[in-house]
Amino acid sequence: MCAGLLAVSMGTGFTAPTVPALEATVLVLDDGSPMVGAIADRLSKEGVPTEVVELGDPGRHTIDDQFLAGGNASGARGRFSGVVLPSDAPQELSATEKSTLNAYEAAFGVRQVSMYDWANPTLGLNYAASPGYVGAVDGLDATVSEAGLQGPFGYLRGTVALDDIDPGIDESYGYLATPLVEDPQGGTFTPLLTATIPGTGTQGSLIGQYDQGGRERLVITFASNRHQQHFKVLSHGIVTWLTRGISTSLNRNYLSVHSDDLFMSDAKWSIPGNCTIGDGCDPQEYPQGAPGATVRMDDTDITRQVTWQDAHGLKIDQAFNGFGSQDYAQEHAGSDPLLDAAKANATGIRWISHTLKHEFMGCTQTSNTPPWSCLTDAAGTTQWYAKSRVDAEIADNLDFAAKQGLPLDGAELVSGEHSGLKTLPQQPVDNPNFLSSLTDQGINWVASDASREFDPRPAGSTMTVPRYPMNLYYNVSTKEELASEFNWIYTTRADGGSGLCEDYPETSSCITPLALTSGFEDYIKPLESRVTFGHISDNDARPHFAHQSNLADDGLLYPVLGDAIERYNETYTAQTELVNPSMSEAGQVLVDQHIWKSKASSVASVLQGNRLTVKNTASASVKIPVTVPEGTTSNGTAFGQAYAGERSAWVDLPAGASMVLVLPADTGFKSPGSWPAAPAPAMVAPMPKDAPDTTVIEAPEVHSDIVEEALESVE
Repeated sequence: MCAGLLAVSMGTGFTAPTVPALEATVLVLDDGSPMVGAIADRLSKEGVPTEVVELGDPGRHTIDDQFLAGGNASGARGRFSGVVLPSDAPQELSATEKSTLNAYEAAFGVRQVSMYDWANPTLGLNYAASPGYVGAVDGLDATVSEAGLQGPFGYLRGTVALDDIDPGIDESYGYLATPLVEDPQGGTFTPLLTATIPGTGTQGSLIGQYDQGGRERLVITFASNRHQQHFKVLSHGIVTWLTRGISTSLNRNYLSVHSDDLFMSDAKWSIPGNCTIGDGCDPQEYPQGAPGATVRMDDTDITRQVTWQDAHGLKIDQAFNGFGSQDYAQEHAGSDPLLDAAKANATGIRWISHTLKHEFMGCTQTSNTPPWSCLTDAAGTTQWYAKSRVDAEIADNLDFAAKQGLPLDGAELVSGEHSGLKTLPQQPVDNPNFLSSLTDQGINWVASDASREFDPRPAGSTMTVPRYPMNLYYNVSTKEELASEFNWIYTTRADGGSGLCEDYPETSSCITPLALTSGFEDYIKPLESRVTFGHISDNDARPHFAHQSNLADDGLLYPVLGDAIERYNETYTAQTELVNPSMSEAGQVLVDQHIWKSKASSVASVLQGNRLTVKNTASASVKIPVTVPEGTTSNGTAFGQAYAGERSAWVDLPAGASMVLVLPADTGFKSPGSWPAAPAPAMVAPMPKDAPDTTVIEAPEVHSDIVEEALESVE
């Protein structure tokens, strides 16, 4: 809390400050509801500095003058440039606290977001009971109004579909109402997001701006949680409105996809056997060498990939194993058409080394403790894959790429099964030989599994790049095979499945069996494209990964990505580019975001008039994300890069250094003069008790690299 150097009269105002200023920090008053949790999650993902007050904590700060605008040697400083509340008048705040907060917002021009309110005249809206609507809003097509498009939601094309994942469950509750024609409080309500009131042709507000009494409030009358797609799409606009687009934060929409195992042959799923041939199937009934037991891309699949990339503006990174081509050529008179096609399209594809033979480079495995454990010697010392072998796996694959003319960043690596890195619970630490080799081989970025390790971390001198596994398994290349394996994994034993969904309800959900002929189109493709789109819209640079088998035969990966990209292009404007980073670029974003969370408190960002001053108070340089409105300049030139109607960039600021950005003339923040005595608030009646909020529904997920391990446990 700031030390007070002003003549402060608690709850009644203070003397005019000599140098009015605002810290670029958002105050979040958290009641534990999913709506507040959702916006707090988004603020964190974009990097916006926040101070969270747990409203249910009996020892929490009192929301008074001193807390909101304590003084310093140069005068008053508003401590917050935006305020988030669960509703306009949460019951946990006293009337005096709410009055003080209202006065602060009016004095400094600080905006307030009310995350979930019911429509009523104290917020500039008619009651929703009639002629509006009260109830589930699942599946409604919401429209961004012209005011929204010209304002905080300008990155959207105009239509946002509200989630309706399960028609049998009410997922979001809401209120659709029209603005008051005459507001007795003298306010003005401007709808920013609307939907048609059922049974009428009238638009009711879902999100709107209410200007009244010198304050600006964002009134949201439908519930959301952080997992819902519509919230991920809309939440950046809520953040932009709240901060007036001025913050030490940065938002982008990312999509990277890696296809592992190029040049190798992957084992195939057997539909009649419900097993993987050569890895779980009876070898007598399903011999490993039989026709169709494996799948490998061919030269036409490379042509299809390049054609698809050109049509969709997205490159798929091929993580390759050179031994697969060497082995194929040895068996086929020295010829490998797949390699020839790869070389002919070398510059049209991004390449990542996946080691030469895709060997497991962690501990030496033993099956004495199913499914496996690390072998130890008599003294109990773990036996590791040798460093010389790790060196060869990495160096020989890079040598293969150089000889074949495949351009790649030699500092990137995907190890077989993400091996070498710790694999819980069997291998709780990284293979020290693997880490040593990464350093010696100059590897800066090594892929990890985001379903096991979500955040980047140091692996020796290397940084991990967490990747999302896609539910397009390595052992399938046709729609029928994938539907069959989905049924085995995600249906109950009574329905003919493995029962994994029953045994592990915390990680997967049971489904109704899919028809083999239509299950991919009807269920799997929409599910996987939805998951992918959700990551894109979440300021998340983690790459996705599938396997070369998914680009052969039916090309399962293409329709999933195509659907996600189509939805993206229908939702976002051309100025909101879909960013397709390489593995090292994605890794750098993730590392910068991760470090910023721990360094944000050492950076002072202050708004004064139309100046944003960012100062690094730490003893070392800090890389700082900065977002500002169009028209902002630094040293007389436009700041940063244009994206989604804003300007933004990462700025590496040395220790003790400051950066001053000149904002457009009217930022909307005020010089407060004398903070007036806080008026008594028009207290909003509490939310009706029968109003539910949201139901969290998440997609079933079993990591593709451990599917076989899990299946073996039930065979």
